[in-house]
Amino acid sequence: MSAYNDERLDSNLTANIIKISAVVIPLLMLPSFARYPATCKEFHKIILCVPKKQMAKIEIGKFKKILIFLVFFLAITNISSSQKKKFLQIQKVSMEYNKEYIWNYTLRLYNDNTTADLEVFMPKTLTKPLWFKLMIEMKMRQRDDYNQIMSYEFNVCDAMTQATQPLLKTWIDNVAKYGNLPSSCPFKEGIYYVRNFKFDRNSLPQFLLKAFYGIHGLGYFRQSDGSKNILYNVSAFVSLKTK
Repeated sequence: MSAYNDERLDSNLTANIIKISAVVIPLLMLPSFARYPATCKEFHKIILCVPKKQMAKIEIGKFKKILIFLVFFLAITNISSSQKKKFLQIQKVSMEYNKEYIWNYTLRLYNDNTTADLEVFMPKTLTKPLWFKLMIEMKMRQRDDYNQIMSYEFNVCDAMTQATQPLLKTWIDNVAKYGNLPSSCPFKEGIYYVRNFKFDRNSLPQFLLKAFYGIHGLGYFRQSDGSKNILYNVSAFVSLKTK
């Protein structure tokens, strides 16, 4: 391995330690998730969840062990990433929508449920800022229960033009290149679509483990009284695999 690659690997390890904590720390505590309610804390606008009882038991020594594990795990992941290709297989998608803003949507899955076509008709222009709440759940085995590992809310209009989270920007770019979504607000009346959509390899973080994931998205307008005027509520259940 060249000196350049060594430096890049070290940089990736450092940059990803915080990111992988969102997945690895809950994984180390999976038995507790089944027995104790979870508590969620916000770190830089991203909400991470761990069981309350387990949170109380974590000591500095245990954190050191976790950090050592993170560095080791990230190193293995970076080394093996070129050998195994990760991909998402879509298991199920459901969507509820407000007919004042969305009249209809169609979804087609193909290529062993790894690729999708989506079309949505909007009868009028959205004149208010659109907000989006993203929640991700995970389970290691099919028969297990899902456990929340991340929750994140953001202004869609701001994210489309100046996303501050690199992973969020990657996901937005991944969706946009397969369809006719606007690059900035407002969302005008018309038909929006994505064709041959799939999660590109660079949009799947290296620290994600082979598992089952529930991805839930809520699109809404913020009202002056603090309530939410919901436009749509979509859920996708996928499995992360390698080949």
